[in-house]
Amino acid sequence: MADNPRARVALLDIPLLPEEEAALAGRQPTLHSVVAAVNAHAAAIPGEFGGVYIDQARGVVVALFTGRLVEHRLGILVELGSLGPLEVRLVTYSLRDLEALQERVSGTWGWLASIDAAPRSAWVEVMENVVALEISSANADAARLLLEHYGVPSDMLRIHSDGTGLWLLPRGTISGTVRMANGQPPGPNQLNLRWEGDGPGECGVLDMGFGVADDGGFELPCTPGGWTIRVEAPAGADWKEVGRAYVHVPAGATVNLDIVLAPGAQVTE
Repeated sequence: MADNPRARVALLDIPLLPEEEAALAGRQPTLHSVVAAVNAHAAAIPGEFGGVYIDQARGVVVALFTGRLVEHRLGILVELGSLGPLEVRLVTYSLRDLEALQERVSGTWGWLASIDAAPRSAWVEVMENVVALEISSANADAARLLLEHYGVPSDMLRIHSDGTGLWLLPRGTISGTVRMANGQPPGPNQLNLRWEGDGPGECGVLDMGFGVADDGGFELPCTPGGWTIRVEAPAGADWKEVGRAYVHVPAGATVNLDIVLAPGAQVTE
């Protein structure tokens, strides 16, 4: 399908033909009506409700409950007032209990430092009926210690560690200078910085973009490790790489980096 010139990515993250898009868009009101009926039915029984999601590939609403599946299915259809694309599945944990665990975990981030772990994120995976927790730690026992601390089984709290403990280390800073091929600063420019690490970690601050000053300078915070810093210039509706350099960023320290742009590089549109 990806090779079909008529296919495009619009409604979903997969290529669809125009007629498939139309069919998908046409069924959305029905699916959302079923979701509304599920939520209305579940409002009075939060201890049994595991959540709801739309399986777009199959065009069906999936409702999760900890028991009494036949009763819940009938109750949802009564709420809906008709038949609909509905599937009811059995799960172990209610959404209420999973969300409570997520809040409990997120509210005790500081405790993770006692087992040499740094939290990254925690969220409820409704489809998998589990709380997912990502940590950064080189402690091989971190997952076991977390489960013991929160007193929950591993099928309720799924822990993924990067195995490095990188996020426990203070960030370093790249103090960079971008120069034209003749050694001169770029002057007024529309240059943009991008980066690629040798391993886990990140540079920058959230989704904030980082550019280059008129004198060629830039400051870029990064987690420790090796980083390839790329300088890009606008090229119509896209960006073109015009220079790059590699640097190893130490924990909590500043490292200098010089990037010389390719001969003839244009720094503005």
